[in-house]
Amino acid sequence: MTIRLACFKAMYAYIRKQIKVNNNEVDDEVLPYIPTPETMDEPIDYSKAKDIVRTVTSNSLERQILSYLYSGATVNNTAEFLNISIDIVYKRRSKFRQKWLSYIN
Repeated sequence: MTIRLACFKAMYAYIRKQIKVNNNEVDDEVLPYIPTPETMDEPIDYSKAKDIVRTVTSNSLERQILSYLYSGATVNNTAEFLNISIDIVYKRRSKFRQKWLSYIN
């Protein structure tokens, strides 16, 4: 959840409480501040995760393996697309997980 969305949710809860206190009467000055469902939806920002993947992966093969796996390809398909063995895909994926966990902690 982004800070903007958290602010919208807190503001929406406050406005709903004030509407209840005022016996369901809505002040015209408050109406522009009530968030609509369109403003509540935000696209997920993956740029930070992509930056971390770039720093943690050591070569282009690892990046290609991760891009295939996280795009929904199976390990067998990833190995076939990259023309490598299945064992390499498993080893590189576990190596990335170890690096990722050490980077986060």
